[in-house]
Amino acid sequence: MRRLSELNRLQEAAKSLTSGMQLADILLRVAAYGEELLGASRSCVFEKKNDTKSLEIIFSRGLSNSYLQALKEKTNELLANRAVAGKAPLAITDPANDPRIGFLHDVISVEGFKSSLIILLVCEGEATGTLTFYWDIRQEFPEHVVALAQTFADHAAVAIHNARLYGDLDETEEAPRAGQ
Repeated sequence: MRRLSELNRLQEAAKSLTSGMQLADILLRVAAYGEELLGASRSCVFEKKNDTKSLEIIFSRGLSNSYLQALKEKTNELLANRAVAGKAPLAITDPANDPRIGFLHDVISVEGFKSSLIILLVCEGEATGTLTFYWDIRQEFPEHVVALAQTFADHAAVAIHNARLYGDLDETEEAPRAGQ
């Protein structure tokens, strides 16, 4: 019964993601629906910078400025990069003691989250970024939860890609008008 409820919520989220075209609105929906679907308390979207391997934060919800600044300062060391390079999601069930993120232990302690899940954003067969969810209580991530998160992220990646295309098209149409 629980999985049926999850699938219904996933379907509702997917419909909502495809009903808008403004990037800011899509990112907010991705965060809100993803958090609700997975029971997470916060989220962050990373995207590859201009055809490089480097990731940048394009949206966050519920995370402090000091935590986001720490992520920006250590962008090349983030697990999100490992997820993209390895083409697989990463679960962090005890971030305060995880040696892969030792450089963030102090800021994680202040931020207060107890688990996180990094899911790939894949569009047209290429990892374009990650969607990271955070929980205030320790979580385990069984295979069906990771699969649900990845299915949601697949819908999110397409919605973000479409919003970017729409934004590019909108700018192209506005350019001739600006010159008149």
